[in-house]
Formats: sequence, structure tokens, C-alpha cells
Amino acid sequence: MNVIFGIVLQAAGAFILTASAQSPAAVVEEIQGSVPGIAFMDYVEPGQIIRLGAHDRIVLGYLKSCWRETISGGTVTVGPEQSEVAGGEMARAKVACEGGKPGQAHRPGDRVQNRS
Repeated sequence: MNVIFGIVLQAAGAFILTASAQSPAAVVEEIQGSVPGIAFMDYVEPGQIIRLGAHDRIVLGYLKSCWRETISGGTVTVGPEQSEVAGGEMARAKVACEGGKPGQAHRPGDRVQNRS
């Protein structure tokens, strides 16, 4: 009986972990200022709150919707395809991307050009 109960608990735990794990919605492409808990190239998830100071700025690149958002100041709520901003300013532009389609990542041996 205890063995069956243990198996049920493990299965329930695995289900809860799977259900609560979210895919990243965007990547932090640029950051200016001091934003606690956020760094360059971090992934952010839907529902995540980012608090920017008056002189802070962040650029988010959305992985599926291909929106690139430049946000200055305010409180940012990350959405699945775009952000909501309260008390700040945002400029949003569509960029060319694969929009989450398979094969968008570079494969070993691909040539990547970095321009500075």
C-alpha cells in the first residue's frame, strides 16, 4: 500500500512541476541601468514583472511573435507575445525572425557574422 501511495505522490509531483514550468517568452537583448534580477541575454517568462527605474532601459526580443520592444522606465509585465508597461514608455517593432519555428537555432558549423 505504501509503495502505491509513493508512486501516486511522485506522479502528482511530476505533473505539478511540468504544469508550472513555462517556456521563455523573450530574451533581454540590451539593458541600461541597474535592474535587479535581470541581466543581458536572460530569458524572461510570461507573468514576470520587471521594475525599471526612471533612467533604466531594457530591450526585449520576443521569441514567437518577433516583437522587439524598447522600454524606458515603469513596470513591465512580460506577456506570452508582448509586454504591458505601466508608468513608462515603450517602442515596439516587428523584426525578421522564425517566430519559434523549429530550425531557427544555429547548428554546429554554421557561419555567424558579428558586426561591431
